[in-house]
Amino acid sequence: MKPKKLAKASARRRKFVVYVSVEVEIDQRLLDSVLTDEWRAQMFPFYKPEEVASHLVFNLIQGTPLTSIDGYADQDPERVKMGHIDTDETVEINDPKPTPRPRTKRVANDRRSKNR
Repeated sequence: MKPKKLAKASARRRKFVVYVSVEVEIDQRLLDSVLTDEWRAQMFPFYKPEEVASHLVFNLIQGTPLTSIDGYADQDPERVKMGHIDTDETVEINDPKPTPRPRTKRVANDRRSKNR
């Protein structure tokens, strides 16, 4: 499930980026089964446990069950436990005041400028 694309910021909507920390515990059996050449050739090129953890957390925090994530359908959901989730920082990524559009210069021999 992909995250919904957010609407452009407007006077009523403001965009933020929220950085979070997630504590995740992954059973070594899961890591051993996915950090193999065979699995990498068919699924994802993960070489480090940190890459697997990042991929899993990305999907799990969006509500995707472990068994619905490509490459993990045969895994016991009990092999991954997400723990404490903490907000590290929140940053607004837009200015609520609209930026004025730059004025265009009129060219002297432009037909529109003769009547003005």
